Amino acid sequence: GGTLSMIRTAETFKRAYRTAGVSINRRRATAVSYGPEFTDNYEAFYKYAGKDFQLGTNFFYINWKDQQVLAQLSSDFYDTQVQNAASSALYGTELEGRYHIATGHDLNAGIGYVTTRFKDFKTKYGDYNGHQFPFASHTTGRLSYQYKSPSNFNLLSIVQYVGPSYTNAENTRRADAQFYLNFNAQYAIHQIWLIEAYLNNALNGQYRIYDGTPTSTTSPYQASYHQTGTP
Repeated sequence: GGTLSMIRTAETFKRAYRTAGVSINRRRATAVSYGPEFTDNYEAFYKYAGKDFQLGTNFFYINWKDQQVLAQLSSDFYDTQVQNAASSALYGTELEGRYHIATGHDLNAGIGYVTTRFKDFKTKYGDYNGHQFPFASHTTGRLSYQYKSPSNFNLLSIVQYVGPSYTNAENTRRADAQFYLNFNAQYAIHQIWLIEAYLNNALNGQYRIYDGTPTSTTSPYQASYHQTGTP
C-alpha cells in the first residue's frame, strides 16, 4: 500500500530564428524592411509527480538578438514601423500544481512572473534602453476546477488573471490588469459525437487593453485611440 512518486529535473538550451520581413509605415506611406531575429533560450525545470499531487516549476532566460519591434517615430499614431533591437532579454519563472481531490474532481493552479527589457536599442527617434516589451505583463495566474463524470460529462471552470503592461515599446501607454471567469462543459456520445458549451468572461469584465491617450500636448494629432476587451 505505498505511494508512487517521481521527481525529474533537467536543463535545456534552444536556439530560435524568425525570418526578415517588411512593415508598412502608414503615416509616411513607405515600406520598410527589417532583418531576422534570433533567440538563445535557457531553461531549467523541476517536476514532482505523486499519487494525488503533481508540481512543476521552471526558470528561464531568453537572450534576444535583433528583436523585431514596432517603434513609434513621432507623436502621430500612424507613424510606426518595425525595427530591429540589437539586444534584449527576458527572464522569469513559472509554477504549476495539480491536486486530485477525489474521483472525477481535480484542482489546477499556476502562476508566472517575467521581466523584460531592451538592453541595446537606440534609433534616431528615441532611446529604448531599459524599457519593457509591449504587452508583457509581469504577473499572470490561473486557477481551474475540473469535474469528469462516469457518464462522459466534463465541466471546467477557470479563473484567469493578467497583470498590467505597457502597450508600446516607448512605455508611454498602458493596459489595465484583467480578471476573467470562464466555464466550459462537454458531453461525449458513444465516443463519436461531442457536445460543447462555453461561457467566457462570465463576470462581464470590461478592460481597457490599449490606452491611446496622446503622449504629446503639442502634437496636432490629439485624437484618443482606446481599445477595450470583448465584454
